Amino acid sequence: MQLPNSAGFVVTFLALVRIGAAPVLALPAHRESEIGYLCELSGARAYAAADRDGAFDYRAMARTLPVEHVVIEGDAEEFTPLANWTPTPSRRTGPPPPTSASSCCRAARPGCRS
Repeated sequence: MQLPNSAGFVVTFLALVRIGAAPVLALPAHRESEIGYLCELSGARAYAAADRDGAFDYRAMARTLPVEHVVIEGDAEEFTPLANWTPTPSRRTGPPPPTSASSCCRAARPGCRS
C-alpha cells in the first residue's frame, strides 16, 4: 500500500486486515526499486497507490511491478479504481486468529494468565 493519508487509506487498510491479508505499508517517497523489492520480498499480489503525487505518476511505476493487481485512488487509467475495488479473502494457512485479548496474550506468551 502506497496511499496518502486519506479515507481510501483507512478503508483499504482495514479491508485488507479484515480479509486476512497482511498489508505492506510503503512511504510516498519510495520509488520503483524500493517498491519492487518490497513486492518480491513479501510476495505481494496487489499494489494500491494514488494516481500521482505532485509531478510523480504512481501509475507509470505500477506498470513495472511484479504484481497481479493494481488498485489506484484517483484516475486509474487501465487499473482498478479504488472506489470499485472489493478485496477477496485470502486463504489462511495458520491457526485462526484469537477471539479475545487474553487468548492473544496466551498465544504470544504461553505462561500468561491474563
